[in-house]
Amino acid sequence: MLEFYQQILSRELLLKLNVKSINELPRLRRLNLAIQAKDVAGGPFVEKWQLLLHALGLEIVSGRPATFSQPVSRHYRQRGAVTGVHVTLSDAAAHDALEKIVYLLLPSQSAFEGLLVRQLDKAGHIHFKISSMSNLPDFAEMYETFENLGSLDVNLVLSGVAKRPGRSRVLLTGLQLPVLARRHQVGAADGAGGGGGGLEVEGGEEV
Repeated sequence: MLEFYQQILSRELLLKLNVKSINELPRLRRLNLAIQAKDVAGGPFVEKWQLLLHALGLEIVSGRPATFSQPVSRHYRQRGAVTGVHVTLSDAAAHDALEKIVYLLLPSQSAFEGLLVRQLDKAGHIHFKISSMSNLPDFAEMYETFENLGSLDVNLVLSGVAKRPGRSRVLLTGLQLPVLARRHQVGAADGAGGGGGGLEVEGGEEV
């Protein structure tokens, strides 16, 4: 997906956003993936061994070794407790993992309709949760082992989008992540044969 951004999407963004330099374009700077202890065991802390399988599952999804998240409390750190597992990706690794999420994980989520504009934070980044990871084809041969992995927290850290949410939306849409202004927009798009209209960006320009 990084090659797609560099060779195709960046050119489209130059035209849509009317910027003077490629350095001004919005881009994916970092992808943070995590499985939280509270989503696995219902509490904020667990023993490390309880998340060993989840760390392996996260490594399969991301292609990178996962790290155990340490609690802020010194008391729990001394007891060997952890709050989850996480991995931080950048450059090609971030794009590769995002491609797997977009094309393999999200389509398998029965309740997923799209990301909402309100999920963008003030810096233009976006966070969402994938309820089930077990439908990933990588787990097919070991489905029973990974069936209870739990949900996956996904955080996309973007650059070139500060105070410009329109740029975030255009970039995410270009990376094949559906961003909706309203939840019912899904039904409207389906009823129109998948159209749904253009995406509003800065200056009122439609994409």
